[in-house]
Amino acid sequence: MADLEIKMDYGGCNELRNDPSVQAMLLGMAQDIAAQATSSGCTCGAMVMSGQKRARARVATTNENAARNNYAHNTLLKSMGAGRR
Repeated sequence: MADLEIKMDYGGCNELRNDPSVQAMLLGMAQDIAAQATSSGCTCGAMVMSGQKRARARVATTNENAARNNYAHNTLLKSMGAGRR
C-alpha cells in the first residue's frame, strides 16, 4: 500500500469554526437552552463570542435570584438537552 500523508489547513479550519453561519447555529442552540432554563424558573441569557480558533456560545443567569435557583436546582445543567440538534 502507498503511504498517505494528510496536511491540515488550520487557518481554514479556524475560518470555518468562526463562520457567521456557525455562530448563528451556536446562538440558536444557546437560546434554546436559555429558554428551557427560563421556563424552569431561572432567568438566563445567551450570547456567542468569536475567538482566535473557534466561536463559543455561553448561557448564563441574568440576576442573583436566577443564580440562586441554578445553584439549588442545577437548572442550566438540566436544560442542556434543549440545545441538541
